[in-house]
Amino acid sequence: MDKKILIITFSILIIVIVAISGSFACWVLKKDSDNTSPAQEVISKDSNNTSLAQEVISFDDCIAKGNPVLNFPGILESFPRQCETLDGKIFVEELERDTASEQSSWRICSIPSNMSETISSFDCPIWMQNINWDRSYQDDATIKFYFYNSIDKKTQRAYLSKKTGSIAFLVENIIQEDIGPYKGFNSIKFIYPNHEIVTLYINHINIYYEQIGEIKFSPDGQYIALILGVYDGRRISIIDVNTGRDIILPDYDIYSYLLEQIVWSHDGKYVAIDNDFCGYGADGSESIFIGDMTKPDRLNKIFEVDSDKEVWSGDNITVKLSFDEEDKNIYFSVEGLLGKVKYKYNILNEELIVIE
Repeated sequence: MDKKILIITFSILIIVIVAISGSFACWVLKKDSDNTSPAQEVISKDSNNTSLAQEVISFDDCIAKGNPVLNFPGILESFPRQCETLDGKIFVEELERDTASEQSSWRICSIPSNMSETISSFDCPIWMQNINWDRSYQDDATIKFYFYNSIDKKTQRAYLSKKTGSIAFLVENIIQEDIGPYKGFNSIKFIYPNHEIVTLYINHINIYYEQIGEIKFSPDGQYIALILGVYDGRRISIIDVNTGRDIILPDYDIYSYLLEQIVWSHDGKYVAIDNDFCGYGADGSESIFIGDMTKPDRLNKIFEVDSDKEVWSGDNITVKLSFDEEDKNIYFSVEGLLGKVKYKYNILNEELIVIE
């Protein structure tokens, strides 16, 4: 064979071997990269404060991955618990079913005609006896009554949605030995129209006496609002009746003394809350929050009283809230010792206007 041809052939062979070796090395490196463990990936993302690689799918999963349980300051952990991920997602503990109460016989209970124009009766369990209607309670979406619970052998307070026929009733078990601390719980059980009964809310008590005040439904029956009396004031909770989620958590520590300080739009889509300033430190001074029930981050502070202004001098500040008929605007007036100012807040444009 010609020497020149031999040299060319040998050179081509060397090039082919080098190319094959390089391809194999790249394949090995890629395979090793593909086999990086999930833990390594999370650690890498943790170092950049974007630890979202571990997808959370449930409350138990949220807790297992080390995320915090939310609760109001100074109050023991309540049920159902809520867990918040680093990216702000909320997972709620599954509601506890009361299957023993569900298995009771059921009957039709009639509502006095002068107490509701939208509903005339509701399904009630046989253990709900001696119903006594509270005609002094006035609310467009809610009816209040008392009944004797033949299972618990106690008279209990209950609230009925005029829209859905659902019932929220209170179960309280609070004791005090001598002059020591209070212990026990107060809770809200919920009866759905399909006869399912769950524990919607439990407030555990370990030192101070804490009481659940009046309850009212949103106009669409999808939320209940309540005020919990605690040692440092009165905290508002607005609870989703389908999940038990308290929409006030996790962002705000809101105080109000009357349910009239919580006003719903006619369709239940929006809520306006007057946060009554408390000396123990509610969320700033007296302020107005607007909630959009269709959004994950529901609450937005739209107004805060500037106590330095002369017109608001003194502690006697009164706020009155109302929606217009089309639920497009929220009207409120703020009255202090030296005067009153009226405001209009346009929900869609998120615009606050002084009107008087």
